[in-house]
This record gives sequence, structure tokens and C-alpha cells, in this order.
Amino acid sequence: CHLYGLGDVEMTPEHIRLLGERAGSVPAELISSTDAPGARSTASNPIVRHFSDAVRFYFEFHRDHDQGFLAHMHDPFAAAVAVQPDIATYRHATVDVELVGTLTRGTTVADWRGMWGKPPNAAIATHADPQAFFDQLVERVGELAATLYPAQHGQQASGIEGVE
Repeated sequence: CHLYGLGDVEMTPEHIRLLGERAGSVPAELISSTDAPGARSTASNPIVRHFSDAVRFYFEFHRDHDQGFLAHMHDPFAAAVAVQPDIATYRHATVDVELVGTLTRGTTVADWRGMWGKPPNAAIATHADPQAFFDQLVERVGELAATLYPAQHGQQASGIEGVE
């Protein structure tokens, strides 16, 4: 789903390829919209393999709902903002949760105009820097994967859980 100002935090197969490359995974991790539904990764690096398999569901879901072969990465983006706040811009507002609305119960609501007379209690990300986010994700996860599971020449995934 598109979040206001954050809809472009969309992972593509190219991000997965770059992650596999950074991790030294063999073969290069290539996800394609023409792969069989539910196809499993053959990456040699288990972190890349599991990451790829986890996001493949979202690639396929969005493709099947005519939104493109991509994965919205809002939750990982929120975690990244906690570590590196400058990958987003913010607007302060009072936020509360609607408790009685028939259609909106449980929805967070922002008072953008100060009509409630309460001081702002949240900094709301209104614009993202997806390039900075994905550069950071590829670098950090790729480096972790390469450190924990260094590439071995000619290494292939076994396809058997627990066997590298």
C-alpha cells in the first residue's frame, strides 16, 4: 500500500541482486517476475537466501494485484529511520487513535492544523529518501551476510534446510 510521502520505498529485484553481490553470494541473486510462483532462492549465502525468499511473497502479491513486481518496505524503513533519522523529513503534529468511528475505529489520526488545541506528540515522516535507505540496507545487511557467511569459490546452496 502507498503511504503518504513514503510510497516510493519500494524494493525491486535489482536491490536483491545488489544485496547478494555485496554479500558475495554465488550465484548472483536474481528474482524475476517470470519465476514460478513461490520459487525459492538458490543464493549460497543463507542470509541472502532467506531475505530473498521472505520478500518474494511481497513481489508476487503486488504483481498479482497489478501494482508491479516490487515490495513495499515500510517496516524496515521505519527501523532504519530509528537508526538514521536523516533518511526522511518530518512534520510535527498531534496524533491520536480513533476509538469510536464506525469506519475508522483503530485508525491513527493526525491533527495537522492544530485544531485539537494539544501540543504535537509525534514527528511524522512525510518524505523518504529511498535511495539512501536501500543503499544503507544493501550495505549493512550485505556486509553482515558476508561476515557471517564468507563466500567460498564455487559454493552453491544445497536446498536442504540446515545444510549450507
